[in-house]
Amino acid sequence: MADSFHGRSGADPEHINATLNQVFRFLGAPAPDVVIDVRERWNEIVGPVLAEGTEPASIVDGELVITCRDGTWASQVAWMEPQILANFHGLFPSESLVRVSTRTERL
Repeated sequence: MADSFHGRSGADPEHINATLNQVFRFLGAPAPDVVIDVRERWNEIVGPVLAEGTEPASIVDGELVITCRDGTWASQVAWMEPQILANFHGLFPSESLVRVSTRTERL
C-alpha cells in the first residue's frame, strides 16, 4: 500500500486532470487551465490600461466577474464589455462567455 509520502496512490495525472475538468464544468466554470490562462493573459483580454485597475474574479455560467479598484474602473469595464468579450473569444474560442459584470473592492 503506497502512502502519500513514498509512493503512487494509483491515480495518474491525466485521470485527475480529466476529473477536475468535469467538476469545473459541472459547476459552470471553464477548465482549470483556462482559468490560469485568463489570469496570465489578462492584459490581452482587457488591455493594458484597464488591467491596471482590474483583475478577473470568476467565470461561472458564461459570466466573467471582474474585480475593480473603484467605480471608475467598473464604468470603464461596462463601456468596454463588447471589446472584452471579443478579445476573450479570440483567445478562448471554445469557451462560452456571454456577459461581463463587475464588483468593486480594494485590490
